[in-house]
Amino acid sequence: MKTLEIESTQKVASHRALFEDLQSISRLYTGAPKLVDRCWLNQAYLDATVLVLPLNSGGTEVATSPIMSGTDWLKIKHPSAPLALYPDADGYVDSSAVISSFNTYLSTVKRYIKSEIQLPLIQLWLTEESAPPLQLLLTIPVDNKQQARIYYLIADGQGNWKRIPPETLVSEPDLFPVSAKEC
Repeated sequence: MKTLEIESTQKVASHRALFEDLQSISRLYTGAPKLVDRCWLNQAYLDATVLVLPLNSGGTEVATSPIMSGTDWLKIKHPSAPLALYPDADGYVDSSAVISSFNTYLSTVKRYIKSEIQLPLIQLWLTEESAPPLQLLLTIPVDNKQQARIYYLIADGQGNWKRIPPETLVSEPDLFPVSAKEC
């Protein structure tokens, strides 16, 4: 039992260190997508352990696509918005460009071996991880006017965004101790 506790503690420390590295990328490189100050592990989405990384989407606005069912667009409302660096030809945030940019900057992470995009996830291999790669999921949190989370947007593989319900990405207390849920 002690071995499992030690392994769990080491894993939490490893995830925290990784999140600190990811936050550093977000701060140090002007071309990198900006993360909010929170992350969590989730095991319900895709039946795999996923590190959920919400992006700073200030200065953008969600618009439902009038031509593609189940697709949302993220309109760039302010040129200084963090996601304004990734426009498509119509002034919306290109989800593929966001994911690609984040993947490029992952090579600056300590312990990086390689990463690859398998939408909507980025798979990240680290030196001390001998097992499967870590799954990263970039999300756009969307709240209503009362500041309650109503859904998340994730990349759809075609430059657009698709909605997923917030209960799909709830944090798993068994994976991160309560004090570590917010990295």
